[in-house]
Amino acid sequence: YHAKTIYPSTVLERYGISNQRQEFVGFDPLIIWITEAHKRGMKLNVWFECFYVGNDNPKYIPMHILNVYPQWANITKEKYSQTGPVPSTTEHNGYFLDPANPRVQDFLLAILDEIVTKYNPDGINLDYVRYPQTVEKKSSNYENENWGYTQYARDEFLAKYGIDPVTIKNNSPEWSTWAKYRQDKVSDFVRQAGSLIRKRSTEMKITAVIFPDRQRSLDTKMQDWRTWSYNNYVDGFTPLLLSCDYATAKSLLQDIKNNSSPRTNIYAGIFVSFMKGSIDDMLRQIHMSRQLEANGVIVFDYSHFSKEYMNAVSQSAFVPLSDKVIKKIKSGEISQAKLQEYLDRAKKDFYMEEILINQALNQKQELKKTNNLNNQNIIINSTPVNNQNVNSSKETIKSKEIILSPELQQGRKNGKN
Repeated sequence: YHAKTIYPSTVLERYGISNQRQEFVGFDPLIIWITEAHKRGMKLNVWFECFYVGNDNPKYIPMHILNVYPQWANITKEKYSQTGPVPSTTEHNGYFLDPANPRVQDFLLAILDEIVTKYNPDGINLDYVRYPQTVEKKSSNYENENWGYTQYARDEFLAKYGIDPVTIKNNSPEWSTWAKYRQDKVSDFVRQAGSLIRKRSTEMKITAVIFPDRQRSLDTKMQDWRTWSYNNYVDGFTPLLLSCDYATAKSLLQDIKNNSSPRTNIYAGIFVSFMKGSIDDMLRQIHMSRQLEANGVIVFDYSHFSKEYMNAVSQSAFVPLSDKVIKKIKSGEISQAKLQEYLDRAKKDFYMEEILINQALNQKQELKKTNNLNNQNIIINSTPVNNQNVNSSKETIKSKEIILSPELQQGRKNGKN
């Protein structure tokens, strides 16, 4: 995280870099989190920033990675002759490493190997696995603000193709070759990371943070995630749906599904709380993700996930049930009263765990014939239990779970049963 690890790293120490974030010196939070998560039946995936090293100016930090290894810094065409690291003005004035440099890749792979072998987490989530974002391709400054014009990349490209990238115009035939060179560098790192992790553990999952709109991702970030999917470099994607708008988010998620292999799991990254959208926006995007058969959802991020969002999601999108209860539901042993008890628990508790139980519930035909559940807005397979027509403004959900409707949520706010 920002060029340092939260745990004491022997790899960073070997490279002569600060070996742990200052706020964690004296203890190892990673081993504590993994241990405590597993005690609670939770899985922990390590978030790993790849080529991004934070926005602290390296020249003021003696043991900063770009102070120790300034030749590893990424740079734009506009500033290719500049000495010293160049910050990305479109990304919090942060600094990036050069994906083309094999020493950079070796360094990152060594840290990944350390995490995997020492801590054995349930998965690794690769973030910032790309070049810094540039402006849109149609922009007049697109060429000058492109990244990757490091001395290493220029020398290697010149040796291979006989042309210095600095002389290539974005409307020339050579531009596509230069773009693919950079895209392939990122893809090769993802391939190596996936191979390393799978060699260490067959159970550990590797996922990657990607940007929807495949062509835009290729043009502005050199991120060719379709290749990662169809070559099975990763197990899943955690795409960033950077919009509160339902139609936009749906279009973005559909684009990812259209350009991904069926074996690549997709966990929709929902940014509604981060962008201060409405509770209804969040619920609609969760439901939309299920309609498009995403493998799960990720809410970004914890610091913006207020109690209001948490309560709404726990009441309207996730139902907490233990394995023991699920077995009883499937066997038909659970009573209506007991089922109501667990539904009531959903009003108070929040567990980020999807329980697919509608098939078992549909076997209990009496649930469709009685009003004794007291909670008449439960939707099962898009059919209201009381068989009343659903208002056109209410979204019906074709997913395998119980959904407590927003109307019911509003009723609770008003003190109604």
